[in-house]
Amino acid sequence: MELKNGIITVNVDEITGATTGIFQSDNENNWILDDAGWGLIEGFETQSVSKESEKITVILSRSRPTFIKIEKYMEGDCYIEKYTLKNEDTAEYFLTKDRFGIPFPYNCLYTPGQDILNKCCISHVWCGGDCAWMYSVRCHGDVPYLVMKVTKGAIEDYSIAYDISRTTNGSFYRGAIVLHPEACIIAPGEEKCWEFKYRFSDEKPDTAPLTEPCEIRLTANKYSAQCNEPFTVLFESNASWNNLKLSCEEKELPYIRKGNTAVATVSFDKIGERTIIAEVDGRKTNIRVQVILPVSEILQRRAEFIVKKQQYHREGSRLDGAYLIYDSETDSLYFDEAFGDHNAARERLAMGVVVCKALQAKYDEAKMESLRKHRAFIEREMFDSETGIVYNHIARDNSFNRIFNYTWVSTYYFEWYELTGEKQCLINSARILLNLFELTNCAKDCQCMEIFRICKALEKEGLCDLRDSLKELFLRYADQIKHGKVNMENITHILETSYVSEHPNDRICYLSQAYLLEPKEEYRQKAEDQLLKTQAFFAHQPDFHLNSINVRYWDRFWFGKRQSYGDLFPHYWSALAGWGLTWFDRAFGSEEAKKLAEHNLTGNLCIYREDGFASNNYLYPYKVVQYASKEDKPKQFLKPGTFYGKSYDAWANDQDWALYYALLLEE
Repeated sequence: MELKNGIITVNVDEITGATTGIFQSDNENNWILDDAGWGLIEGFETQSVSKESEKITVILSRSRPTFIKIEKYMEGDCYIEKYTLKNEDTAEYFLTKDRFGIPFPYNCLYTPGQDILNKCCISHVWCGGDCAWMYSVRCHGDVPYLVMKVTKGAIEDYSIAYDISRTTNGSFYRGAIVLHPEACIIAPGEEKCWEFKYRFSDEKPDTAPLTEPCEIRLTANKYSAQCNEPFTVLFESNASWNNLKLSCEEKELPYIRKGNTAVATVSFDKIGERTIIAEVDGRKTNIRVQVILPVSEILQRRAEFIVKKQQYHREGSRLDGAYLIYDSETDSLYFDEAFGDHNAARERLAMGVVVCKALQAKYDEAKMESLRKHRAFIEREMFDSETGIVYNHIARDNSFNRIFNYTWVSTYYFEWYELTGEKQCLINSARILLNLFELTNCAKDCQCMEIFRICKALEKEGLCDLRDSLKELFLRYADQIKHGKVNMENITHILETSYVSEHPNDRICYLSQAYLLEPKEEYRQKAEDQLLKTQAFFAHQPDFHLNSINVRYWDRFWFGKRQSYGDLFPHYWSALAGWGLTWFDRAFGSEEAKKLAEHNLTGNLCIYREDGFASNNYLYPYKVVQYASKEDKPKQFLKPGTFYGKSYDAWANDQDWALYYALLLEE
């Protein structure tokens, strides 16, 4: 069945009633994932699908006499889906998040080999009660966006339905977003209604003017601040109002009214998360902010925790001196050489970098002794200073030559140089990157290349030949990016991830650094192109977990104790966006990029506790349900199960790159 209005074309399955296609009428690319059950609510079965007067009506029911009527129709330049749940039972229907959710499977399946930039999309969601919306953007980042606003009913939260049959690599598929209405009790004979309005737009709902009747919005000038640092909170409505109430922790907040808007200034004297609520004319929404320690204090506490809790000591052991994963539930260290992301190398090198930064700010002999022991471990087990080879495991094991490791070890030695002034550390840092460029033929995305800073240091030390060699290869790398020749595969041709946020983030960073070394206009233009792509991966929801923080949904399996999939807001590599934006601002002077970087990098600091422990991620959805729609699913590691979110993972594992980038922002 088809509905269209010249702008939007919608397809609906005549048997199930699921929406199977949403198209911009002059474009064949579908915004919905194939065969994914859009709008079909678990626990209800399709009873009928009919079309009359350009309206499609779907009836869903369950064993007890409660049914859902779904109406699908065009209205002006918009497409409407209206869900009405009516309780015809003799007892109340208790609507909860565990028993009721409406699935919206956007085309967020990034299988390599297809035209990902044009055919796939990235979806953003805000469940703010009576202010709720979603929008999707093509991976190239350009307009138009497919915008959905909830125009009737309140949306409280969302979950992820993850069909493990669709992929062999979790980074290829995000899963379906399942919206949960506000919990309520529906008495016999009563009904509840939720209406979703879709349109193609060049404006995003998080910043666009309010257009729907009685639409409201609550935002802040920042979502992370220090103790007693003020937040400015803005309430907006496109309708007149008389009884606005702003509150936090059951205390009303004074505000100044300006027409249909209101402004409040609020600060807090203790660290922690806060929810600010706006209530007006029977409508309600909220924002979430956090109060954090100064970054310098987070750094010192984190370094103290690493030295005391995360270093392994056993004379004669290959792990002696290593910084390892810490399990906060068992108060113990963890190591698994067979599982690369649980070993003593790779991303865990960030712990050594953070201890370096802490010592640069404030010298402490106990920390210095710990760091010396860690460096001895690095040079014994995973780095050859004679050849510049970086190894993937202890015992100098390079059976899998993981290219990402090179930049992290380079950064480690550069920060050692910054701490001690030891020229050999700077030479190590540069030579590692020379090896990297040779291994990859200057055609591989990698995180954490601090080329500009390293080149300046080489020049300062009079190591001009080494500087020139490094600069030449790096500019060749930047030219490869400029010409679109940098690939997403590592040197072993094993694809770790599909097209994800770190790719445009890395390219912004390196094009910006290239411009600082050699100011060519082409570097600026290509960096701006990548900026559009990286901004496709995040939105501006009024929540410090989400605002300007790019979605990642596979890292909890690899780095977390719980090993599930699902939206992480944040995962520490979300800070890569802030890193790229920081370098963009340094190169080209962009206030917008600077502000976005600040929101991103301070938001990521929520993973740090007062005692110095730091979780590697926060699982944001209410729950993640992993299931298999096909018995002959592709061979993979994912297992069916339900994982509840709204929680930080129990492991401290790798997350300190987020703190490192926040420190660079301050510098």
